[in-house]
Amino acid sequence: MTTPTSTVTTDRLWRAPYVVTVVATSLVFVAVGVTIPLLPFVVLDRLGGTELAVGLVFGASALSAVLCRPALGWLGDVRGRRLLLVVGTVVTAAGLWGHLVAANVSALVLARLVLGLGQAAVMVAAATLALDLAPAGRRGEASSYLFLAVNGGIGTGPAVGQQLASHGEATAWFGAASLCLVAGVLALFLPRPPRADTGGEALVPVRPSYGAALRTGTLAGLGTLGFAGFLAFVPLYADDLDLTATWAVFLLASGTVVTVRIVGARVPDRLGARTVARTSFGAIATGFGVMALWGTVPGLLVGTVVMAGGMGLLVPSLVLHATSGVSAGEETRRMSTFTLFLDLAAALGPSLLGLVAVRASYGQAFLGCAAAALLGLVLLLRWVPARSSTAPGPAAEPA
Repeated sequence: MTTPTSTVTTDRLWRAPYVVTVVATSLVFVAVGVTIPLLPFVVLDRLGGTELAVGLVFGASALSAVLCRPALGWLGDVRGRRLLLVVGTVVTAAGLWGHLVAANVSALVLARLVLGLGQAAVMVAAATLALDLAPAGRRGEASSYLFLAVNGGIGTGPAVGQQLASHGEATAWFGAASLCLVAGVLALFLPRPPRADTGGEALVPVRPSYGAALRTGTLAGLGTLGFAGFLAFVPLYADDLDLTATWAVFLLASGTVVTVRIVGARVPDRLGARTVARTSFGAIATGFGVMALWGTVPGLLVGTVVMAGGMGLLVPSLVLHATSGVSAGEETRRMSTFTLFLDLAAALGPSLLGLVAVRASYGQAFLGCAAAALLGLVLLLRWVPARSSTAPGPAAEPA
């Protein structure tokens, strides 16, 4: 392997490779978002499942994403982020097609496992590329826009899905798969990255360097646990409230996240992980508390805005701490470790929320989500120094 011969030397963030990375990521997660309003009713109506089965089906994709994370991190560092991104888009498309042909809940779970594998590959590759391509002092901003593409895609995907489904369920699934394939074609135009020189030795994780990623990954998981359950069960909760325009709730959440990330894109770089994440955890807990205690349509809408406002900068701020001081040749594995906890939250959130909703109520489930955010706040104050470094680690090679 050859030693990298160039680094990011310009202050410009929005150069062509970064734009391609963000657009491709957005297309994939729009496709993933298409599944959100359709999946509960596919499980309940077409396949005859239960509400608990809805949560398990949603969580299946996160299970495969978690299990494959170590291999994906290694592949990204050894074979390159570009290849990982392209493969991820194709696998995601295959998983979406599987949603259409599934004849029972077990087959649908299998399709979700495939989807989770592809989605994880895209997420790990794109998150690392965003840091590779960021100028010095703008890594938090680069992550903000990348995760904006993720959440914006998931937020707008439900509206796209409902529009496509109005022309038939098959149209929705084929349309979603097509978006992934377009993203894969775009990723082919990314330049091939030079690889780090390891002296012929295989790349291996350095255990001490993963401490920050493990701690901040745990924090991110606690913060996003409730949001994952929210995405899975809002269609059913809104139906209980006689709110038919479920897509409007998703757009409200997405719009709030997008607005916060655009307006505050440079805030994590300027204020640091602890300050921004502390405010974010507080907003998330407050938002879910409002939903729990004000069980009406206005309560759902107000709580959604407050909660989504907190979600806006939580993950981008924690990425800075997770990747501080990362060594060349292990960037993807560091991000793989961090984002693994996002998938754990995606797996546990729907399952736990579904279990509480079945045995108690949605209000009790939302209180549980608030409690998870408060636990994250307590651990943040214990684990992250008051003035944690936001400086980037050694310059990484361009994508």
